[in-house]
Amino acid sequence: MRKMKASIKIALASTLVVTSTAAIAYATPKILESKSIERENKLKLDVEKVDGDTVKVALDNVQEIPKSLQFSIQLQGAILKDGANSIKDLIKKESEARLKSNAYSTNSNDVLVDYTYNENANTIDVLITSENAIPKISNKIEIFELDVKPESSNMLAKNDLPTYKIVPSNNYEYKYVSNTNREYISKTVDHDNESISLNMSPTIKSGDTYIELAKGEKLELTAKKLGITMEDPEGKEVRLEVKKDGVEITEFLSDTAGVYELSCTAIDNYGDRSETIIIQVHVIEDETSVEENSAPVINAEDRVIKLGSNFDPLEGVTAFDKEEGYITDRVEVTGDTVDTNKEGTYKVTYTVKDSEGKVATKTITITVKLDIILAESISIDNKFSKLYLGGSKILTATVNEAADVKEVEWITSDENVASIELVRNSAKVIAKSEGKVTITASTKDGSNKADSVIIDIVNLENDNEVPSFVKDIIDTDIVIPVIGTGDINSPLEMEVQNITVEKFNDFLENLRKLNPTLEKKYEDENFTIYKIKVNKKSGLFITSEESYIELRLENSLDNFSELKTELEELLKLAENPGDGNNPGDGSNSGNGSNPGTENNSGNGSNLENENGSESENNTGTKLPITGQESILGYLGVAAVAVGTVLFKKRRKK
Repeated sequence: MRKMKASIKIALASTLVVTSTAAIAYATPKILESKSIERENKLKLDVEKVDGDTVKVALDNVQEIPKSLQFSIQLQGAILKDGANSIKDLIKKESEARLKSNAYSTNSNDVLVDYTYNENANTIDVLITSENAIPKISNKIEIFELDVKPESSNMLAKNDLPTYKIVPSNNYEYKYVSNTNREYISKTVDHDNESISLNMSPTIKSGDTYIELAKGEKLELTAKKLGITMEDPEGKEVRLEVKKDGVEITEFLSDTAGVYELSCTAIDNYGDRSETIIIQVHVIEDETSVEENSAPVINAEDRVIKLGSNFDPLEGVTAFDKEEGYITDRVEVTGDTVDTNKEGTYKVTYTVKDSEGKVATKTITITVKLDIILAESISIDNKFSKLYLGGSKILTATVNEAADVKEVEWITSDENVASIELVRNSAKVIAKSEGKVTITASTKDGSNKADSVIIDIVNLENDNEVPSFVKDIIDTDIVIPVIGTGDINSPLEMEVQNITVEKFNDFLENLRKLNPTLEKKYEDENFTIYKIKVNKKSGLFITSEESYIELRLENSLDNFSELKTELEELLKLAENPGDGNNPGDGSNSGNGSNPGTENNSGNGSNLENENGSESENNTGTKLPITGQESILGYLGVAAVAVGTVLFKKRRKK
């Protein structure tokens, strides 16, 4: 709201004096001196949260009918989002509504409101005068709504929710004049003094962007079933909204094989929405059709374009085929001709066909507007600080939901260290040489918003965070290390190259020696990913060192099916051992060198018989048996025990 000059305030107040002398004279207190009665009437400042960044300010316990009002409030921890323009008056709106409903005895109720925002003190001084009465509900007057944002000093640690307060200004009296020409002064004002949270939109993430269903199989659209994680920064309940073709659905069921896209959004109890993520559901004929040719997928989104700007229909559009990889160069564009010099909406259709004749089609809406909503922020979603030489990783960025133009521009600070390839609205970072590089994502709507990440390109051989026994199995002609340290929360990602089955089996033979265990298998766009736990056992007492890797198989590899089969066969054997040195037969309980029959109870080298009847009298100290301990471990313990006895005998002598 625009600030009034003092001379205008006095002029307007003087005009209103003619029709309501006592009330409007409040704006010029000297006129009121002889008629006013000063009373203590303790008012209450009422602040109500409307949504994430909006509050309603009201004055309660106003017992008389007010004709003029004056007070001041202070914001603590927040400022007005757009200065005085962020003040939305409620007084005039309510007064006009009451005039239309004949709530007043006269046909007019001129109202003067002035809200003066002092940026330095972060206060709002309020002055309201009316011809008849300031509208109130019961004893409450709703003054205005404020759109706020956090002060920089109030921004807490990352992911913490900023809070603020709205309180009475110090040393400022709250006054109002009633329709009986009495002046009420409240030197102390009640207020709750409670912190208000600046609501942040909920977040939504998905580990699995690909779900496979048999034809006719029902999918419950719960976060758990979809592999989705939703969070609200305030810890409040979040609702999942799932849409198909723009219509909200509560369950998914299809009798037709094909690829379906589900749009998933988290919504908090204020109605704030997260970004929308896409879950692809592949409906197949039966189990044997998994390896059959599938239709390609077109990635294209609705766009808003500023009037007069350039339009490239293929910008940000990709087409991917599970068997052939990216086939964007085959995309055909049909539909409306987009005239960027004329406001309106246009339908553009994309069609692509794979080599087997499977066709995919997608239609989007292009909106040309003169006045667009500029972006307020942009953030890189999946920042990482390290990338291994020769590897590549995709960065994604999100422009705030309210912005019309969502397109992102990507820049690298040094093409020699890391180059970038655009993948839709994302950037594929390719590590080329050791060093540091800055990758920047910028808005393209003229708002000049940007976010950056500094990435250290390193040689895996020089990285001491990754266990050496994991490094030893890596042949960069077969797998390329990408990112990660080998920790359970940061597995070492390795991308399988376009190789022969024979070369891949060489790698698998080395992997087999690390006792691989499958932790998780999932699809991520055009990759099938296997998270695997590996460990190396060594030493007299069989110590074990554990690590985690992720093998990423691109679905368009020449030998994808064969490589996948070989890997899954190895992991299946590891999960169901029974030969060689695994528990089951051969060297397991009852045979070979493991605790059981030959070298266990009843044998002279067994620890229990060597030291007496431990099974009868010392069960509480019995060592745990895992089925993997070597007999050398038991002999070592026995040797220590015998040595201790001999040492004690020698001391007695």
